[in-house]
Amino acid sequence: MTALDKLSTLQSWLKDNPRPKPPRVYADEIMVMKTREERVAALAKVPEDIRHIVKFYVLDAHAKRKGTKLPIL
Repeated sequence: MTALDKLSTLQSWLKDNPRPKPPRVYADEIMVMKTREERVAALAKVPEDIRHIVKFYVLDAHAKRKGTKLPIL
């Protein structure tokens, strides 16, 4: 298999299996939402294996905006 064949195989695989977004991207998208209900619903849609990381980023960003300390989790 040549390098060009490998690249072609990888490109076709990526089309069928898109890479998940990094946790910070999910958190950024959630932080711009206006209501708490929207944020909770969006967090529920985050893949379960990274949900706790996204939740931490959202709580941390919220605490920094409000000038408060992050509660001990």
